[in-house]
Amino acid sequence: MDMNLYTETLAKALQDAASLGDQTTQEVSRRLVVAIEPSLRLTALQMLTEVAEEVSAELDSTRVSVVMNGPAPHLQVIELPPPPPAAPAPGDQAPGEELQGDQPTPSQDDEAEVRTTLRLPAALKRKVEAAAQAQGRSVNAWLVEAVREVLSWDDEDGGYEGQEGSHWGPSSRPPRAARTSAPTLNGWFA
Repeated sequence: MDMNLYTETLAKALQDAASLGDQTTQEVSRRLVVAIEPSLRLTALQMLTEVAEEVSAELDSTRVSVVMNGPAPHLQVIELPPPPPAAPAPGDQAPGEELQGDQPTPSQDDEAEVRTTLRLPAALKRKVEAAAQAQGRSVNAWLVEAVREVLSWDDEDGGYEGQEGSHWGPSSRPPRAARTSAPTLNGWFA
């Protein structure tokens, strides 16, 4: 969008109004036009941004935003992906099938909930979403249960169950031993 057309139109209107005055008034008008041009551009950009926000609010699957390409603003229209299908309502599932719900199963050691941010690779995120949806759960509830399950893993040979200083991850593999000159074997052996 060429902002020059609009700033020039406003400048001409101001100069036309000033032409009714004397030479000093016309000179002041010319200087004012030069001085307020950046403010005019900023005001026009703010107006475009508000219009884009209002249009976006009215459209469900489309987002409109203003992007700058050098000195010129452009409207960018983005089609948003459709929302994921909603989990079936409690009465919609097949007989014998029970909806797990959106809340993780409580455990004895639950405290107040805290928020954390987790960044996943896109492919892993899709797998987590699919697994959660298959169980009729939210991604958050599914992740809470998965983490709880991994951290409470306990087998007869000495699993994790709260071992201090242990930093085993979700792969359930022991940490790698420090490298030595002697040959070593790492991993699980039967």
